[in-house]
Amino acid sequence: MSDTKRPLKVFLCHAHADRDPVPQGDDMRGLPEGTCLTQDGVYKEKHLFAELIFCGGSLWIFNLIIQKRSGRRIIFVALFSAILMLLFISSTISGAEAMVLVPDGIFVMGSDVGDADELPVFTLNLASFYIDKYEVTNIAYQSCVKDGVCGAVPESYEYYREVYHSPIDADFYKYPVVYVDWYMAKTYCEWRNARLPTEAEWEKAARGNDGRIYPWGNEFGSNYVNLSGYSNPEAVGWYEDGKSVYGAYDMAGNVQEWVSSLYMPYPYSLSDGRENMISVDYRVQRGGSWSMMTSFRTSDRTHYYPTHKDHDVGFRCARDANP
Repeated sequence: MSDTKRPLKVFLCHAHADRDPVPQGDDMRGLPEGTCLTQDGVYKEKHLFAELIFCGGSLWIFNLIIQKRSGRRIIFVALFSAILMLLFISSTISGAEAMVLVPDGIFVMGSDVGDADELPVFTLNLASFYIDKYEVTNIAYQSCVKDGVCGAVPESYEYYREVYHSPIDADFYKYPVVYVDWYMAKTYCEWRNARLPTEAEWEKAARGNDGRIYPWGNEFGSNYVNLSGYSNPEAVGWYEDGKSVYGAYDMAGNVQEWVSSLYMPYPYSLSDGRENMISVDYRVQRGGSWSMMTSFRTSDRTHYYPTHKDHDVGFRCARDANP
């Protein structure tokens, strides 16, 4: 795996630039080239080709004006460039969400080489769905807080270096939000017109339909995952070779992730009450974290009360592919 930093041109989408400034040229590792951030923190890809055409057209107009060419020609070029500008702006704010598609079909859930709560091993057929490509970041969560919908997280606590929660520091924007309980995660996803993934969806997104032990395959490697020995989470998408078969990053290590499901025995069923959103019983967390040496297997389960917050707990969102 290459850990070379990839400097990307990352900025806020034009429609919300007055609300959530993002440092120009910020190194948002793991995000597509030309990424911008919307008000709701959704990453969107910008068509750089349109930008190049627009910039070139603008320079052409400037050149014609300087040379005092025909007024009719200048008007024609100006109209042409205006059309290009509209296309450019449209492409800037209408990119695809940074979610990956998990197609419908059968997969194996559980493990006979793990903990007792991973038994029995069974097969489950899920409808297709989308899941976030990256864990929800600080900048994304902040937008929900600014809208008065999400509760704020502590700005400092003993587990993190001071700059981690500093809005002045560029690292703040690209790291996963932590110290959020299940209710905060659920609120954020709903604010974004999404939801928390079920435990079954999370496991399929992590292991695929071939029953792999880890998101990247069956052999463990510390270069695939942020685990104990590192003092903090890494920026989302840092471990390129550790992504799942569907392209979801950090589904092992970095931060543990809330799912919607109650902690109940297997086999999993949507109709057995475990997707009761009102219950105050244990909820499941998946994926392990930077502070652990275990729990990186795709089938591993952890559970906490929904009010639990910690320095290594975050989340990602999902949504139906066919709402």
